[in-house]
Amino acid sequence: MNKKLLPLGLMFVSLSSVAADFAITKTVTPYSMLGTARGHSMHRIMGHEYPRGYTARPALVGVSWRATSFPQSVGEKAELCMNRSGGGQDCIPITAGSSGHTEYFNTQSLVYTDNMIIRHSHESGPMRSQPAGSNSVTFHIRY
Repeated sequence: MNKKLLPLGLMFVSLSSVAADFAITKTVTPYSMLGTARGHSMHRIMGHEYPRGYTARPALVGVSWRATSFPQSVGEKAELCMNRSGGGQDCIPITAGSSGHTEYFNTQSLVYTDNMIIRHSHESGPMRSQPAGSNSVTFHIRY
């Protein structure tokens, strides 16, 4: 009897240790830049957006982004920032009006309170500078 259960047990162990990859894209229109204030968009994964069966500690294996621009602004700069649940923030410069991919933010795990921000700033422009479109962030995750 035990000889029949052993192959079944080994199959279960090997299947349960297989990693799965998935991606979640969040698209948000950034706030207008008023005067010298920054425009930004926050991108957060909600618990119900994870696929069924994910582990409580999925690993971030990459972040892709598409950043809009503020055409009326002069000297626009943009950053992609990760806010960690414990208070830390880490940013990298990106180009407004561009897209790209980075593994800079990869960690051992991603928790539900972590989020990404695309932040825009400028040297000068009209009192109210409007974005040309939306920002999007794709979280590439393995569990």
